[in-house]
Amino acid sequence: MQKCKSCDFNFEGNFCNNCGNPRVIERIDKTHILEEFDDYFLHLEKGILFTLRELFLRPGITINNFLAGNRNKYYKPIPFLVLFSGIYVYIDHTLGYHPSELVDSAQTTVNSFMREHLIYFSLFQILIMIFVLKNLLYRKVNYNIYEYFFAMAYSSGMTILFSTVGIIITYVTNVEVIQYFISIIGLIYGVWLLGQFMGSNTYKGYIKSALAKMLSLFIFLILSSVIFTLLNIFEVNY
Repeated sequence: MQKCKSCDFNFEGNFCNNCGNPRVIERIDKTHILEEFDDYFLHLEKGILFTLRELFLRPGITINNFLAGNRNKYYKPIPFLVLFSGIYVYIDHTLGYHPSELVDSAQTTVNSFMREHLIYFSLFQILIMIFVLKNLLYRKVNYNIYEYFFAMAYSSGMTILFSTVGIIITYVTNVEVIQYFISIIGLIYGVWLLGQFMGSNTYKGYIKSALAKMLSLFIFLILSSVIFTLLNIFEVNY
């Protein structure tokens, strides 16, 4: 009889009868790390590369597949958002160059703060998008707020990925307009993702998804301006 190291259940045999944990727990070593890295990041049938490929080729369909229960082979949406937010912040700190901001030091401070706290502002924007989708433009669609949250986490992660690519190419070429061009591509991609996710593969559907993106962005900018204005009024450092 042996006590399970995971749930403290007494069992006999090679696996715990309560939770399925193996009797012999292998030590974490280089081989284990490489296997984990391959399983969750590089495996062609699941993980981050598979998820990226599917999101590039069929974004809305991929998200619907995930919500429908086909989840084991996809990289989870919240870690997906956190991962690419972290990569963006690292790349921006390492390579970031924003010459257009040098004219306005106040705007530079605001933009810098938003980039450094990208994950929080991304979550804020996701909540605004959920409000727009569920309460304004897609009230008859039968998604709950948690399903919308997962869907928009994927969408936001992909948008951040486009911005990261823009920073890298701008750094390499020293042509600032490229970063804005890639941001526009990211916005178009977001409209395509949303239209496909909502099952609206018509021009009217994509116009509606574009309206949703623009409306949520407008609300985000207004609320962000109010927040930073109040911070300045109360002389809060940020």
